[in-house]
Amino acid sequence: LRLNSDARGDFGELLRNLKGGQLSYLTVEPGATRGGHFHFVKVEKFFVLSGEVEFRFLNLNDMTEHAERCSSIVNAAVYCAPAIVHWISNLSDSPAVIAVWSSQIFIDTDPDTYSYTQVSNTCVET
Repeated sequence: LRLNSDARGDFGELLRNLKGGQLSYLTVEPGATRGGHFHFVKVEKFFVLSGEVEFRFLNLNDMTEHAERCSSIVNAAVYCAPAIVHWISNLSDSPAVIAVWSSQIFIDTDPDTYSYTQVSNTCVET
């Protein structure tokens, strides 16, 4: 199982299943934002285990935006469909921890993860 870490926090895989997708977790350091990417096929669901975060979304089909605040106090999953750019910002004073379910496992040769650069509205595969 992989663990990727940088100044924004950690992203770690927990379970992988070709038919059931992937269960992972991520941490977001205080004041940091993760994401800024979208998927053409993958569906993701996020569940905040600790902290308070803001999810921001940009629908690439109609360019509409919306945001949702969510915390570990609220028992709710946040859904992200394909072609939706998503960002997660930590609003807490300590690292936020989030469980992430993806409908597909991550495959290096076919990641279905595309970075979105808002300044120029360009997309590049990452």
